[in-house]
Amino acid sequence: MKNIKNYLASQLIPLIGILIILSSCKKESAQVTDKATFDSKNLSKGIDKSKVLDLEHGIAKSLAKIYAGNHDFKKALENLCLKQKHGDYYTRLSEIFTENSLQKLASPDQIESITSLVKQMKAANSGREPIVFIPSVENLDPEIVKPRIALNSINEPNSNDTLKMIQRLPPETDKTIYVFGENGGEDNKYYPGYTMDESGSLTYYGMISESFAWNNPVVVIGIEEESSYIPDDTNPAALNPVKVLSQRNPSRLEIGGRILVTDISQIESWVRGKLEMKYFVNSSSGTLIKERAFAPIRRGDINNRWVELNDPIGHWDVNIWGPYQYERWIEEDGGSSTTTITTPVTPVAGGPTYTFSTTIKKDDNNCGLASVGYNDTFYGEVPLLPSGWTIYYISYMNFQRYSQYQQ
Repeated sequence: MKNIKNYLASQLIPLIGILIILSSCKKESAQVTDKATFDSKNLSKGIDKSKVLDLEHGIAKSLAKIYAGNHDFKKALENLCLKQKHGDYYTRLSEIFTENSLQKLASPDQIESITSLVKQMKAANSGREPIVFIPSVENLDPEIVKPRIALNSINEPNSNDTLKMIQRLPPETDKTIYVFGENGGEDNKYYPGYTMDESGSLTYYGMISESFAWNNPVVVIGIEEESSYIPDDTNPAALNPVKVLSQRNPSRLEIGGRILVTDISQIESWVRGKLEMKYFVNSSSGTLIKERAFAPIRRGDINNRWVELNDPIGHWDVNIWGPYQYERWIEEDGGSSTTTITTPVTPVAGGPTYTFSTTIKKDDNNCGLASVGYNDTFYGEVPLLPSGWTIYYISYMNFQRYSQYQQ
């Protein structure tokens, strides 16, 4: 993905104008200490990309042969993806034929062909699972908004609407179009799409956008991502929000996880599906206060919309945590090894500088880090947003804080 420094340089002039307009109602972060660097080809690190792409083509051809005139198989595969067994609208290829409904709709030779390709593909990418991802299946999901995720429109902060999905358009084709996760793409927004011709060869169809993929029969063959998310239904922040004053004090519970993604394709390309967000919160001295991975978030729920994940950080006592906290966000993709992000930090103006480090997986995307000051203004009523709240700008996403009583 783009280097955020280049991005900021190219946007400096319009950004100044925007900040002048917003300065009367929004306060920026007191100190932004790190800017993110993204890599759009993260999942190709450490794997034989050329071989994996050839195998993805082979899987598409094998699937296309089963698809041909077999509407029941296509429908059964969509239903399997709709179950979101692994948190998104995909299924592992290794699991397709463990389902009786699909096993009965393919011949032994067809099953053997895909099974063989799956084994080869896992061997070529350090054992990670190859998947079939069908974006348009999301349109069939009766549970559009996940529990415990409240939404507010970026343009209508007091709006009660709970859904801002990718624009729904009439299908442009009834042909199945195959897109490959290791086949690059333009700025993470457009990927080459292919159909299967009568000779059994892949034929270039055109560059496929996210909107097109969500409205047409597009099938993505790719590699499964990894997330550290563990379901937790005991989150105390699930309590109803209570109106409080806008000044912090140690008796009030500090809540994190209010985020807005301003350019989703720069954080996660659409062929990867949902976003697996995670954050780290450190004290003024660098001590880790909180680390949490969140449930995968649908793209239509988070792109240019505030999402409230309601995560309790704790009670902020400046005698313990100091006058600043440092909050870093990443988008998880996993990987077979780890990397350390190192950032020099000066906790207080004129104070000592120390090294702030965060260890993440090799393929994770670093979304950036900002400091949160104890005296920063945060809004005190949810979901209403009075003027004066602090927005912390980091790369292609923003975050906020608020506090509430536990009752």
